[in-house]
Amino acid sequence: MTRLPRDLPEGRAGQALALAISAALLALVGFGIIRPGLAWYRDLRARVTASRTLLAHERMLVANLPSLRRLATQGRPGAGRDTYLPGGSASIAGARLQGAVQSLAATHRIGLDSAELLPPVSLGGVERVRLRISMTASYPALIGFLDALGAASPRMLVNRLDLHATGVPAAGAALPLHASFTVSGFRIAKAAR
Repeated sequence: MTRLPRDLPEGRAGQALALAISAALLALVGFGIIRPGLAWYRDLRARVTASRTLLAHERMLVANLPSLRRLATQGRPGAGRDTYLPGGSASIAGARLQGAVQSLAATHRIGLDSAELLPPVSLGGVERVRLRISMTASYPALIGFLDALGAASPRMLVNRLDLHATGVPAAGAALPLHASFTVSGFRIAKAAR
């Protein structure tokens, strides 16, 4: 084991060594304690600001809840019956939904590969009737068809859209796409009539 020298440097060498040790300690304190502490404080301040913003938004929603409930009761079944699928049961409404979708597809010169009626979902006084569609079409025809579904009456919603290219397009022809998606329509449940 080596011994430390008994005499520390004096004069300029001693002052330089003391200054170097002090700078090293300051750097250690700055980078080891102060900088992480400031980063933690900034992160905490950002989280508090986000929480306050979220709280203000939630308070606004709670304050608007009575007016939103009034709007919801005004939009209950009966107003705008052309937005709902006709039919005494979900099966009949599903068949009408499938007929409307096939009619729109034929208008856009698209053949459906398959159309499967899914079980209805009850949403209070309204039932959501769903149809799973699978088709192959060119991109422009598919976009036109989806646009027509969105503008159709009764209202239809498209979700769970899945697109895949089906090969290499011929020269001057659009790329054929295989599309599968769910079309939803709504019917008034018997209890709400």
